[in-house]
This record gives sequence, structure tokens and C-alpha cells, in this order.
Amino acid sequence: MARAQDTPLARFYGLPKVHKGSALLRPIVPLKVTPTFGLAKWLFRRLKFLTTDSETTVTSTTQFVEKLKEISLLPSDIMVSSDVISLFTYIPQDLAVETVELILRRKYYETENRLRQAKSRWLLKFCLRTYFTFDRTIYEQVKGTPMGSPISGLIAEAVLKRLKSLVFH
Repeated sequence: MARAQDTPLARFYGLPKVHKGSALLRPIVPLKVTPTFGLAKWLFRRLKFLTTDSETTVTSTTQFVEKLKEISLLPSDIMVSSDVISLFTYIPQDLAVETVELILRRKYYETENRLRQAKSRWLLKFCLRTYFTFDRTIYEQVKGTPMGSPISGLIAEAVLKRLKSLVFH
């Protein structure tokens, strides 16, 4: 059994954003080697149903093209595409947990699955605690959801879905 001091830490690095004009780097913390990666993967599989009913999300260019074929536009219609800068790293962790809790409560009755909801909250908070090394120094990511975590995409989708419902309703 691995002891705590034998557990590897993720290493921080940056990938250039080649599609951007400037020399911006996308922060990457690959979590596959960390103890929470498997847990985050498991949690993602358990919670992915929270965002499957989104009508405005596409997961691939093929799906996007298929959705476009179904739409007929008038000359006066306008299509809007949003580019969110560093989405994962700008979602506050408290907002992430609160949003997942809110969606879980809406999906289940108040009295149903309270233990499951409490466990999901605790596990999510645990998975969002990310430690990494850079230049031989250990850091904790205190803002945003970690790039490289299986759960971060789901969180981003849930937060954007919540934002959309607040703006358009």
C-alpha cells in the first residue's frame, strides 16, 4: 500500500495557445498520476447525468454540424458563439460545489438521497483540492477548477448551464 509520502504530485506546465495572437500559455496540471484522479473520474461518471439535458452544448464538431443542419435561419437572425477565457481556472470552487449541489437537489426530492448528496459534496470538494509542483516548490491551487481533472468539464458545463438559466429566465 502506498504511503502519503510515496504519492506523486502533478507538475505544472503551460501549453501555448497557438490560435491566439499573443504568447499566452494555457496552464496545465496533469492529474493522472495523483491519488484523486481515479476518484474524480468515478465522480464524473456518477454526476455526468446532471448536464446531459443541455440543448445548447455540443461535444464535437460533428455534433455541431449536425445541429446546424437542423436549424433554419432568417437573414435577420444572428448566431452568437462565446469564447470564455480560461473557463476552468476562473470558476470559483465554492460556486462549483454550490452549483452541483443545486442541480442535485433539483434532480432529487429533498428527502431523497440526502446521504448521497452529502457524500457527493464532500467528494467534489476533495477532488477540487489540487497540489502540484513547479520549480521544485509545492503549491495548492486555491482558485478555479483544475485543468486536467475529469470533473472540471462537467463543472464548467453545470456552471454555464446555471448562468444561462439565470440570464434567460
